[in-house]
Amino acid sequence: MIVQIVLFAAAREIAGLSKLELELGDASKVGDVKQELLNRFPELESVLAKSSFSVNHEFEIMSKELKPGDEVGVIPPVSGG
Repeated sequence: MIVQIVLFAAAREIAGLSKLELELGDASKVGDVKQELLNRFPELESVLAKSSFSVNHEFEIMSKELKPGDEVGVIPPVSGG
């Protein structure tokens, strides 16, 4: 299945892109997206360890099962005042 990935903030800066498509196996979960991103962009390790993930604009846990066409957002922590 193919899912859309949207990278925000530090994840976008490190990867050098804001969107990409990933092809995953059937019954893949949000955690599989995280692992595939680490495989493609090992330099994201420290950012992904602290990031939240969303599926179709709703925050989700790593065990959330994905469907073809889902949009997974990678949302690093934000600091500021």
